[in-house]
Amino acid sequence: MDPVTRLELVRAISSAFGSTSVSSTQLIEAARTAHARKEVLETLSQVDPDDSFRTVRDLWTVFPEMPVDV
Repeated sequence: MDPVTRLELVRAISSAFGSTSVSSTQLIEAARTAHARKEVLETLSQVDPDDSFRTVRDLWTVFPEMPVDV
């Protein structure tokens, strides 16, 4: 199984971002809509439901060790 990378995560959730912050629930929904693989959804389920994010880069504080690409 290949690890989830930052590039894969960005592809799966980029549609969620706009002019307002997004929740972990919105990120998961965006990933589902993008037909992200199960591992991406599982990774996003680790995000605290009370956290919100204004940009994709904000997620790197949650996943600092996530590789950029494989």
